[in-house]
Amino acid sequence: MSDGRGLAWRDRARARLEPLVADVDRERTTLGWFDMERLLDGRDQGDGFRWSAVFMRRTIGLPALQELAAASHDGRRLTPIEAVTRVVDRMVAVGREGWADRDGAEPEDWLCSVGEGGRAAVIRDAVTWVTACRTQLRWPPRDVRARGEGTSYATVRKDVLSLSTRIDLGSWKQPGVIEPGAPTDHTRAGLGYVALVRAMDAGVLPESVTAVHLASGDRTRVVATDDVLDEALALCAFAIERWAETA
Repeated sequence: MSDGRGLAWRDRARARLEPLVADVDRERTTLGWFDMERLLDGRDQGDGFRWSAVFMRRTIGLPALQELAAASHDGRRLTPIEAVTRVVDRMVAVGREGWADRDGAEPEDWLCSVGEGGRAAVIRDAVTWVTACRTQLRWPPRDVRARGEGTSYATVRKDVLSLSTRIDLGSWKQPGVIEPGAPTDHTRAGLGYVALVRAMDAGVLPESVTAVHLASGDRTRVVATDDVLDEALALCAFAIERWAETA
């Protein structure tokens, strides 16, 4: 359900960002915070996403955490490697071998195409990620959101640009994200970005957003104040201006 402050921030963000892409003529693009950071740092977007075991950790790890949490609730014994292997087996079963480098390829296609050795490396990395989560989250966790379940999209201009963000766990009012590294200079703005995209998408604002940092064991909690949202919006505008310049 939308709220007055969320709707006000949705209107404010659209008024700031829509003019930046009014004259852009290019294929529809979706930018997440990963892309925003690259643009803010002046890095080439062409050096961006590539499928790898590292990028697959969250995609595999979140449904594996769901498996482990369900087992805990039911009183069943399940290890991280068993949960991860179940998820990988399900994904491989629906993947298309040889499609990893095609447009529109899905994670399942990449997993299906890397062979047994590649999948062993993926499983090893995902088990490490899940084990770190298992030790740092209050167990069993609530509201773990696997791929597609915690994603929000906010349209800046139809058929040209959307923004996306993810929520890995927790309620919509107090969502959480799982970060592999320690806090950085962009952490506060990145959490504000989560709140801003939620407002633009659904007209609602979280009360706060928390990051769990696996590498350091830290937690960063940011309350969605106007100052936090202002900072996130200003950085979005700067990044989108850079993106538009390359169109």
